[in-house]
Amino acid sequence: MLNRNLLVVVSFNANNEIVHLAYTLVEEENNVNWRWFLLCLKQYIINDCTSIYIISDMHIGIKNEMEKIWPEPNGYHWYCAQTLQAISIINLKIGQPKGFV
Repeated sequence: MLNRNLLVVVSFNANNEIVHLAYTLVEEENNVNWRWFLLCLKQYIINDCTSIYIISDMHIGIKNEMEKIWPEPNGYHWYCAQTLQAISIINLKIGQPKGFV
């Protein structure tokens, strides 16, 4: 069986419904694949958008490539609150409450 990672971009429409903008399968979630995916997003979907806000999980490739492709004040990256909460709970359970305030 082949392992693949799904990269997905969604947005909200005027009715506050989730709209899928783009997706792809990659062999590995890394900086190179995130860069390619975000550049395709910028070129083919976002185009001349003046600013973009991305909320993601903790994969560092997203943050790294966001800073290169859409530097502030054109692009903003935040971590998903649910992901931060889950990681904080895990860290507290194993006695390592650090890195999140």
